[in-house]
Amino acid sequence: MIPTITREIKTYFITNTIGYNLVAFLINMPSLGNTDSPIADQLLLRERLMMTDAVAQEIASVGYQRSIITFDSDNIVFDNLGKASIDVTAEFFAPVENEIGPFTHIVWARGANLIGATSVNGNNRGDNTGTIWKVEPVTLALLTLQAGSTYTATTDISITV
Repeated sequence: MIPTITREIKTYFITNTIGYNLVAFLINMPSLGNTDSPIADQLLLRERLMMTDAVAQEIASVGYQRSIITFDSDNIVFDNLGKASIDVTAEFFAPVENEIGPFTHIVWARGANLIGATSVNGNNRGDNTGTIWKVEPVTLALLTLQAGSTYTATTDISITV
């Protein structure tokens, strides 16, 4: 007999495991490689990246703030093959008076400290609470976001059982 994993538990996994206090932040760490096909050493560095190490490389530009990720669990899509998924988006704004960067990667971390997160403190920029879920190179790395512009990144949270 084939067991069936319910939509309820798939939704729970996405919203309360990966999606719990999910943030995205930008780091400048070229040693992680700038492609979707990292060499073995770069892949190993990505796999072993811890919050304390990533936060130490988080950009510190004036006006930069982490992106707090929110989504509606009603938008989770279920297919006939057991997959549940949702796309989530992070946005980073460079203030009109200042550029932000340079940066090479976007780090997605769950379980981040959101208490007291405001634009004044960069949504708790520099706080190493949480667990890295995913590290992705940005296109055109080493990237600097020009004053008054926006950088948007989208990724997929999914579970297949």
